[in-house]
Amino acid sequence: IRLFQTEVCMINFITDLTLANLDNGYYKITQDLVIQVDEETFTVPKGFVTNLANTPKFLHGILPPDDPHYIIAAGLHDYFYSGGYNVSRRKSDRIFFKVMRAEDNSLCLSILMFLAARLFGFRYFRK
Repeated sequence: IRLFQTEVCMINFITDLTLANLDNGYYKITQDLVIQVDEETFTVPKGFVTNLANTPKFLHGILPPDDPHYIIAAGLHDYFYSGGYNVSRRKSDRIFFKVMRAEDNSLCLSILMFLAARLFGFRYFRK
């Protein structure tokens, strides 16, 4: 629970996220996405295909997968889950939470999305 307390965390969005819609619920990253989280720098390579946030269809009206408020966090999280970088599920989900907060999402939404990743993410991790 310490994660949810206000902690000093440095997030630096080095490049912007640019996407091409593939019209099937997936998006292709069209230029490298580079994010610094604390002392580590992560790059999601150009060409990576993501569905962004894995929200259940019945929630798409209030939590669309491609909501601009959390697409950077979702794209980075998908890359971690695909096996990009040797990052554990726990660390991936913690970084997801931190980037959600850095994207100015509410604490409530960030916790909700983090808990969903923790509870259901095992289905998608490195699959």
